[in-house]
Amino acid sequence: MKPTVSAIAVLGLALTSTSVLAQGNLASRLDGAKAEEVSSTLDRASSADNLLDGDPGTTWATGRGKVRDQYVIVKLAVRRPVDIGAIALNNSVAVGHPAEAALRQFKLAVSATGTSDEDFVQVKLGSCQLDGGRQVYTFTPARAEYVRLTVAGNFGHPDWIELAELEVFPAGAPPVEGAGSPSVLLLSPAADPAVTPLAAVAASLVELGATVGTAPGPGTSRTLSAAALQGFRVALVTAERAPDRGESRLLSRHVERGGGLVCAVPADPTALQPLLEAFGVAAVPSVGGGENLLLGAHWITDGLALSQLEGPVAALTLEGATALAQLSDGSAAGVAGERSAGRVVLLPEACLMGKLGPDALELSRRAILWAAAMEDTPAPKPPEPVQLAGRALFLPGATASGLGFEELRRAARERGLALDDYGGESAAFSRAALGDAALLIAVMPAPSEVVSLDLADWVRSGGGLLVLGDAAADVPTLVAVNGFLREFNGAMALSPARNLSVAVRRHPVTQGVEALSRPGEPLGVWCLQGTPLATMGATPVALARTFGEGRLIAMDAGFAADFVEPPTDRKNPPPASGIQLQQNREFVLRCLAWLLGQD
Repeated sequence: MKPTVSAIAVLGLALTSTSVLAQGNLASRLDGAKAEEVSSTLDRASSADNLLDGDPGTTWATGRGKVRDQYVIVKLAVRRPVDIGAIALNNSVAVGHPAEAALRQFKLAVSATGTSDEDFVQVKLGSCQLDGGRQVYTFTPARAEYVRLTVAGNFGHPDWIELAELEVFPAGAPPVEGAGSPSVLLLSPAADPAVTPLAAVAASLVELGATVGTAPGPGTSRTLSAAALQGFRVALVTAERAPDRGESRLLSRHVERGGGLVCAVPADPTALQPLLEAFGVAAVPSVGGGENLLLGAHWITDGLALSQLEGPVAALTLEGATALAQLSDGSAAGVAGERSAGRVVLLPEACLMGKLGPDALELSRRAILWAAAMEDTPAPKPPEPVQLAGRALFLPGATASGLGFEELRRAARERGLALDDYGGESAAFSRAALGDAALLIAVMPAPSEVVSLDLADWVRSGGGLLVLGDAAADVPTLVAVNGFLREFNGAMALSPARNLSVAVRRHPVTQGVEALSRPGEPLGVWCLQGTPLATMGATPVALARTFGEGRLIAMDAGFAADFVEPPTDRKNPPPASGIQLQQNREFVLRCLAWLLGQD
């Protein structure tokens, strides 16, 4: 579904009722709201009830050492479930407490029935700015009598997470001017946003209730300051007023503390080099042009299309980022990624100036909303079984942990995929063996350099490739696999992390998938530009990307493997994992469908 950015549907700026209830805070203790359950509390002065008292000077602090995924469940001040559409958070800390303890990331779930885990449905993911005060977040209206706020992390304090206030509002507009809209600071030598190159974007944001200001440039003998950034959620940068190295470091700190950055990158990015270096972005001037941008899978790009480019654009690389727009050679012309507590979006300046068709302005607005952590996140739906159509080839490879894939092949065939096994030696594999297959499933592929280049051309011309990698393989095997992945500008590495949970990221492949499991350790970490499908800590363990006209998914093989660990205790067998789990199975089959173009 195309997530239209409109004043009513997404940002909810129009009031739906003039009654007191329609504008009031449903989480006020004075009106009867109460904290039903809390995971931990630092001390008596840091009660969860402080979130509901309307006083930003009192706070809830989690238990000492509890700095991940702590929660509070609030019974709203209602007699029956109502539709809610926004919350406000004040992430101030108590006097004398360290600012770094303030809330950074959060999850919001709602329930209309009870307080058990299975009663709640997640409706919002978000992040707060450090020292940002009261911050408002909107979401798709959802029926609720209870809300569960999970505080997922802070700004680096090792002992607790702290939050001052939680407000919950009915569907409609929160009772504050401009709520739900980002405040945007445009770096420009002009004092009026209407006379800047991004005037159209600025005007559309103002129409939606956003605050848009400008920071004077060198023409006025003034530079960007921390004071100028304070109070603005997103910084918007163009080459017209390129920041110097000092200003770039300031913008980097702004993002690390929870702010957002959106940058319009020209074909020749030389003027923006200090900023790009500050964020670890590699930019190469492109000499191409006159081609269509292929949009990747992301909330920013969902359902949109861009017209043909008239001139060249710069090719961008940012580790761990999602490719928003790609050229036909597979290089990224636009990227979006997270940096510490904040977010970064880089797009060709033609996109942000509205020169690539009617969807360009929509793309720009979404980029700013996403950078501000204000994207609309409807509640997930249970995954529906997908049906597959087409021919595929399975190329087996050696895995150090003896992973098997019988269940994967059986499930794919049951869903309609004509899947053949490659019967020869892996070393003798060639593109000719694919025949009319539209999809290749390759386990630890290590063909020759010539064959790897040939397969890259096959994917670029429209083929689909699923790479299943086993990071427990020996060094020579990993070297050989990475020789193959080099043609796709990627590599696989062994993660030093252990026992970290796998987080599922938003993508058409993961729709309705809430959890994935992999038998054994370690997990493969993918150094490949693309959209993370699943991450362990901050590193991807499954990635998807377009590559020319084709598509590629690389993932840790364990997600798709049969359970292989023999039970050592017949009375207490090890838990099911891998492809045996329903969500893993649907995830992998959805990957196959996406690679076949069935989305």
